[in-house]
Amino acid sequence: MGVVMDPGDKGMVATMAGQSCEIGILFGDISGSTQLYEVLGDRAALAAIEGCLRAATGVVTAHGGAVVKTIGDELMAAFPDPAAMFDAALAMQRCMETQAGPEGAKRLALRIGFHYGPAIRTGADYFGNTVNVAARMVQIARAGQIITSGDLAGLLPQAQRAATRELTRFSVKGKSEATRIVEVVWQESGGLTAVDVLSRSPPTVLRPLLQLDCAGIVRIFEGEREVTLGRDAGNDLVVAHDRVSRRHATLGLRRDRWMLTDHSTNGSFIAFDGEPERPLHLDAIDLHGAGTIGLGQPAALGGGVRFSVLLRRR
Repeated sequence: MGVVMDPGDKGMVATMAGQSCEIGILFGDISGSTQLYEVLGDRAALAAIEGCLRAATGVVTAHGGAVVKTIGDELMAAFPDPAAMFDAALAMQRCMETQAGPEGAKRLALRIGFHYGPAIRTGADYFGNTVNVAARMVQIARAGQIITSGDLAGLLPQAQRAATRELTRFSVKGKSEATRIVEVVWQESGGLTAVDVLSRSPPTVLRPLLQLDCAGIVRIFEGEREVTLGRDAGNDLVVAHDRVSRRHATLGLRRDRWMLTDHSTNGSFIAFDGEPERPLHLDAIDLHGAGTIGLGQPAALGGGVRFSVLLRRR
């Protein structure tokens, strides 16, 4: 059985499973929706989330994209032009910033991740590595943050590239090499380097220090070297628990971000204040604000480390 091609559908190659194409994929995920249901109840929370998704859909359409689907509190969109997708991501965050929060709850925030490359189009949906990478980007992003790949950043016009900064490299399932991670700076994000995307005024650079509190012992690190956490006595921070690996995790300063990297058997658990706890295993995540790190088990079960990113002017 063959596949009939639309003669006007340029740049697409027919396959038995769908059509190969070059496309930009963007995921937007509403942060804090679980707590919203607990605070407001099902009906009011659902109405707030649907309102947020409607606003995001309007932004996607206005920038030449198309919403592929919405699942729960997440939106998937496709863009033929990576520069338009970049602008849409900024517009979505600015739209969220102007939205009033639901009565009795704080304003909703959006995590955005996107990527551009080859994919397989089947009907109105897309599959393949580009979709997987975009999904990984939104998993890395925190509330109010936009994350993309270094590969996509290289496709952007200079004015847009100037509004990005490289964070680190992450492993992506199905890819043999680590993927470069880039943040799109659209506001004073996390209190670090303030960059105005429009005015290009000189940035105010703040030096991030890391404060760790383990069992009432507080230490501050400035980033001159990597900080080690684990069960062995030779670690900078020793957590004596049988689920903690000898050298469980490391904390290091990468550019202007503190990164937590898990090296353990049982994994780590990271919870930023006001956000749900998330697992981390043989992977890395950038730290911001304050929260807790559980080594080998959720912090609530014991052995948790309290962290705070403190800012000092250079």
